[in-house]
Amino acid sequence: MARERSPQLPDVPTFTELGVKDYEPEVWVGIVAPGPLPKDIQERLYQASLGALKRTEVRKQLEELGGRVVGNTPEQFVNSVRADIERWKAVAKFANISLD
Repeated sequence: MARERSPQLPDVPTFTELGVKDYEPEVWVGIVAPGPLPKDIQERLYQASLGALKRTEVRKQLEELGGRVVGNTPEQFVNSVRADIERWKAVAKFANISLD
């Protein structure tokens, strides 16, 4: 379902390649904390996570699990989360799904 073919399944086409447009849900993993978090602490967490993602054994393990290692900036991550909220809010509204 990702934008690009999975390295683990290179012969499996993406949804876009199959003709399904505008459908690219992806599972993401990130570090979140209560906000507002001071910028210096955000930066320390960001640098620590980038350091971990640069480690060959960490990348290899994540990729073996089917992950695609990105390492977005805090701003990019916030934008991705906000975009997902809007996308799934629209789906819930269209399907008349509500919380009980």
